[in-house]
Order: sequence, then C-alpha cells, then structure tokens
Amino acid sequence: IKQVILREQKKYELEPEQIDDYLRKLLHLMETGKPYLDPNLTIGALARQVCLPYYQLSQIINKKLNKNFFDFINHYRIEDARKLLANPGEKRGTMLQIAYDVGFNSKSSFNKAFKKFTGMTPSEFKKKNKGDNR
Repeated sequence: IKQVILREQKKYELEPEQIDDYLRKLLHLMETGKPYLDPNLTIGALARQVCLPYYQLSQIINKKLNKNFFDFINHYRIEDARKLLANPGEKRGTMLQIAYDVGFNSKSSFNKAFKKFTGMTPSEFKKKNKGDNR
C-alpha cells in the first residue's frame, strides 16, 4: 500500500526545472498582470492562468516561497498599498478605498494583513511616511 501511495504521489510531482519555469511564469504574471487586484482571486483561478493544476501551484508556493496562498497574494496587495500610502501626492481617499483598490474585500482584512507584513497599521504607516517626506 505504501508503494502504491508513493507511486501515486510521484505522478503529481513536478521536476525541479519545471518548478523553476512555473515559478518564473507565476512571478511574471503577478508583476505584469496583477491578478491579486481581484478580491475574489482563488488558487484555482490563478493556477488556470499559469496553466497548472491548483495543487501543483500550491506546492510551488509552499515549497519554493515558503508561503501559503493567501500570504503570497497579500504580499503583493500590501506592497501596492505601501506605494500608495508612501506617495505624498497620491490622493486615494479613505483607507477603505485603498483596501479595495489593492484587492481586499474589507478594511479589517486589509488592516490585519498590513499589520502582519509591516508591523504597523496602514494609518501608522501613512503618518510615519508623511513625516519622512517633509
């Protein structure tokens, strides 16, 4: 039984070269296509864009980037939010509008993710950067 299970698992594994190729394709898509701006993005939808089964994409994100899917996506969202908040000339309106603009469904999920990645709330980050730009 163990041999059958191992044989089945190996059937679904990618070769190291394939993993690197798909990772490059994924990172290029994230930078150019910005699929993370879709608040309803799922791993299945992202996997289809990269032409991979969702479980293989999940393995690549987990093993090569040491992140889960949501941390991977939220990293890009938070980076966009940081750019918006750090730009003194940018008038985006409320924090809720910024949250929506970068792909979050709610202000609370935006605040939670922002704090996880930066160690501060979006408001604290904005105030700190406002002071740095004087």
